Amino acid sequence: MDYDLPQFEPVHLPLVISDAEILCERQLRLENTKIANAEALCYAGDVSAATANITQLLQSGTHVQNLQFCLLGTVLCESQDLVRMLLDAGVPLNLVNVKSAIKQRSLPTLSLFLEHGWDINEREDWCLPPLLSYAVATAPDESLVSWFLSNGADPNARCEMDVTPLSTAVGCAPLPIIKQLFAHCPLSTPLRGQLLHWAARRTSDDADDVAQFVLERCRPNLNKILYGDDAFSYEVRKVVGLGTALHEAARMGRPSVVQMLLRKGTDISIRDSRGNTALEVAELYENHAAVSLLRFAEKSASAKM
Repeated sequence: MDYDLPQFEPVHLPLVISDAEILCERQLRLENTKIANAEALCYAGDVSAATANITQLLQSGTHVQNLQFCLLGTVLCESQDLVRMLLDAGVPLNLVNVKSAIKQRSLPTLSLFLEHGWDINEREDWCLPPLLSYAVATAPDESLVSWFLSNGADPNARCEMDVTPLSTAVGCAPLPIIKQLFAHCPLSTPLRGQLLHWAARRTSDDADDVAQFVLERCRPNLNKILYGDDAFSYEVRKVVGLGTALHEAARMGRPSVVQMLLRKGTDISIRDSRGNTALEVAELYENHAAVSLLRFAEKSASAKM
């Protein structure tokens, strides 16, 4: 029976603006001109004037919490003297400032954050792993990753969801970065993060190489359902359709990865949490090359019965 479905207005994604644009716009709107002036001096990197201004603000009773954007300004201008002064004064460190330093690849600033108590393996949120993940996704650089690893970052550290920095890396980072992270994990370490599924959804030209690397390094169960070994993650995500890595490759339309997984022996009859086979997923997303491969595989499997 047909039903009249409600009409919805399209949702437009917000514009992505930089930390510097956020800071400048805030200074225009801030009613407290003394704090606005302090933020401007910090962003300009004027060490002596900013230090004098902030000292006066603190002596007059301004709470350190109100100087958060001063700290962001000093991170953006990469003035380690001002960063240290604000942290020593008790301005609380939050992950926004750490992420800004990561985007700038500012190792001295990140080192100061470590000195002042930043936990490098603190998860970003319940569904976002520690900031090594942000680094490999946003600023993939071998020297930055080396800094993280040498300072105790764990590529295998997860958030409440079973997602790790390694998950992010196999999903989008260059292969040298991926190998760098794996080299930091002993071969005996049970690797979390559903890595083959993340590799199978990769869309870059090196998707085949990354999938092959994960297959060789991890020797995963090809027929494993995404988050099938993690009840919380499965319950959160089952509505979107959780299946094998073959389902992910079928969804993303990478025929070479589909073919690789078929040759390795993935069971094409497995259905995802919405009841679809990999073929049905490929048809749903109109990935015609993947559809052809999966139809041929199904026919071949039927002929053997």
